[in-house]
Amino acid sequence: MRNKLPVLMLSAGAPAHYHVHNAVDEMPFGWRHLRVWAVSAAGLLMAGYSFFMIGIVLPLMQKDPSFPLSTFQSGAIAAAGIVGTLVGALVFGSLVDRFGRKWIFRLDPAILCVFGIASALAPNAAWLIAAQFLFGLGIGGDYPIAEAYVSETMPRRIRSRMVAGVIACQAVGGVLAAAVGYWALKFNPTIFEWRWMLASIVPIAAVVFLLRLQIPESPRWLAEHGRIDEATQALVDLLGPGAMCSIPQEAPIIPPPTSSWFDLFRADMRKQTALICLPWPCMDIAVYGIGIFTPLILLQIHADTAVSDISNSFIAQRLGAIKGAGLMDAALVGGFVLGIALMIRTTRVGMQILGFICMFVGLLLVMLGTALGNTPLLIFSGFILFNTMMNAGPNLTTYTMPTEIMPVRLRASAAGLGAACGKAGAAIVTLLFPLLLGKLGLVGTLAVVATFAVLGALATYRFRVQPVDWAKAVRTGVASPS
Repeated sequence: MRNKLPVLMLSAGAPAHYHVHNAVDEMPFGWRHLRVWAVSAAGLLMAGYSFFMIGIVLPLMQKDPSFPLSTFQSGAIAAAGIVGTLVGALVFGSLVDRFGRKWIFRLDPAILCVFGIASALAPNAAWLIAAQFLFGLGIGGDYPIAEAYVSETMPRRIRSRMVAGVIACQAVGGVLAAAVGYWALKFNPTIFEWRWMLASIVPIAAVVFLLRLQIPESPRWLAEHGRIDEATQALVDLLGPGAMCSIPQEAPIIPPPTSSWFDLFRADMRKQTALICLPWPCMDIAVYGIGIFTPLILLQIHADTAVSDISNSFIAQRLGAIKGAGLMDAALVGGFVLGIALMIRTTRVGMQILGFICMFVGLLLVMLGTALGNTPLLIFSGFILFNTMMNAGPNLTTYTMPTEIMPVRLRASAAGLGAACGKAGAAIVTLLFPLLLGKLGLVGTLAVVATFAVLGALATYRFRVQPVDWAKAVRTGVASPS
């Protein structure tokens, strides 16, 4: 009886798509939900993996005599995937709201397979920049689609935490990349190993592609578009026989509302859109500026602790930096765990503001430790505070916010626009970070990043809105989730 659907709380005359929404909201959590979550979260895991891996392989490329790179080309390679992510999130986020979730859900890992191989085989910098841009399109598509799909298939009582768990897998991907990069370089301590490191994403993407072939269209999206019979069948395919939803004959089928990407900028939606789009780039400037270049930062402050059993001093230093970055990035996972626990106890806006403030304080500690002669206690304490509270705050809340303040028909578009704004900030800082280090030094560069943490807190406070309980609004007749 565990999978039996609870008695619906809607009147028989309620619109048909309300019944589908309510069925999803009240379905007991089971292993099928976990399957959907896992194949969705895998997309963000691959995002974290690929972005962190670029930070590992760039110094190896720069030493490869068969792959000459200028300083600008190095920055362009790091930024190309992020620019592709920006375009992919913006374009695919709008398309999946119009044409459905399923096709992009399957296309994204296929893109990663093709252009992951192309990146590993790149004969020159121009090829790699183009391949990484196209690779980023697949990563970008997964930001809005994974968020929308999980939010539209999970029971109401755990929905926000399951969506938060998706973005948490980005940090898991970063730690996994550090582990793979470390052991690959330790097993074969040569600069030419960078090609195998870039190719290591391909098997993961191939498995995700095969698993996603079994996942049907979002029942909520089908219901919102008046395809009620397909929605009820998708419920059964997705969540099992216990999810059968009986639609009363008198329940009217309401034509789907016309909507477009420009609805995000209507007068009644501007504040929500601003809350999604303005803090996100402030956060991503910190995530990518610090995250991708953590090994470089450790080398700058001589905190890399070179591995002693490697004869090649350059490789030994790189291994030490990768190990140190991986250990510090483990705090990212801990931050997400803390954030998910806090979600049921505090508001998203409060978590986001507190997280930005703690990020600022963490960077101040790193700057102070660096200015005082590379004091390890201050530097590592600052990094841990920064990483932990970033993921317990804005890295979690910016991703989950669209599902809580936007209706279904605009959810992926809003998530895509927010992710695109975030990746715009990330692309700029990735391109400029090495140049800033050269011009301003480490303390000056960290001061720039810390300034954006303050701006993120101010933007969150200025455009704060309360999340909407769409399920409750539907049941009480206050509003439609569309």
